[in-house]
Amino acid sequence: NIKKKLYGIYGSAESPEVWKKANYEKAKLIISTMPDTSSAISIIQKIKKANKDVVIFARAHNFDEALKMYNAGVESVKLPQVLGSNECLKQIQTFLATGKTIS
Repeated sequence: NIKKKLYGIYGSAESPEVWKKANYEKAKLIISTMPDTSSAISIIQKIKKANKDVVIFARAHNFDEALKMYNAGVESVKLPQVLGSNECLKQIQTFLATGKTIS
């Protein structure tokens, strides 16, 4: 969103061009959705070493991975499977309470 001066970089973390454009040393926020946790943690540690004030959001596949992410310095870890399950449970609760489904 250019009006709010929010810029995003999409691409492979293995690409030197992505690192060049990312300007992670001055970033206020990093969002990591890398599927490989070991690689993500390695990159997170590199980013935190260069910019201790950056806030990092990341995703993990399970609670063990989430704990590793937090230990690496990530401020917020999301587990998509847990978020999806929670939403499903909310919809079930709504149905049981009202008899109505949510589309």
